[in-house]
Amino acid sequence: MNIESFNLDRYQTSSLLSAFRERKNVVLFWMQVVKTILSFVEPKPEQIYGKMLICTEKMHRVFIEGDGKTFSTALPFSVKKVDGYFFCTLRSGIDLSSKLSSEIIAALSTSDSFGNIQVLGFADEIMNISDDPDTLWVALSELINSDDGYLRFDHDPDREDGKIHPLNHIDIFFSQSATFKLGLRERLEINALSDILNIRTDCHYLAKE
Repeated sequence: MNIESFNLDRYQTSSLLSAFRERKNVVLFWMQVVKTILSFVEPKPEQIYGKMLICTEKMHRVFIEGDGKTFSTALPFSVKKVDGYFFCTLRSGIDLSSKLSSEIIAALSTSDSFGNIQVLGFADEIMNISDDPDTLWVALSELINSDDGYLRFDHDPDREDGKIHPLNHIDIFFSQSATFKLGLRERLEINALSDILNIRTDCHYLAKE
């Protein structure tokens, strides 16, 4: 499996750890991943606060570790390094440049665009955001329809409540109507979580108490 590892400073970690409450939050997170990759500068050892793993080949996932949490989502674009530079490309072949990722963030962040329930109203906003609205629309549609594959490991002493809310657990899905927890006997680091999700390594098993 091809793995690119990025040490993160406090600012980078904070920008990637925002809460997921709805679908657009996942897409915004992916665009922050793109921006972190494209502009990445290795922080000084004393500035390292978190870590990001980009796993490609059979398993396409991103893993983030920081502030006592580790979480992962599917990765709906490829990441390649050519002559020392990274490129992020959607399955449709569209290059997720810094400019396009900013336009996607703008489209999802403004109340008058993504929240517009009128199709033509949303199209008007897209036209105002980009000088290439067709590419923006295709990229945005592809990202919105991509599987997020979200799960998060938590070490949560503040809200620990026996087997109802175990100290160590994995949260599956992010919406309140679908999420559930799997209790763990010990804390998981980012490499352990990556191994659990890697389809090329031995499976882990659930055992009933």
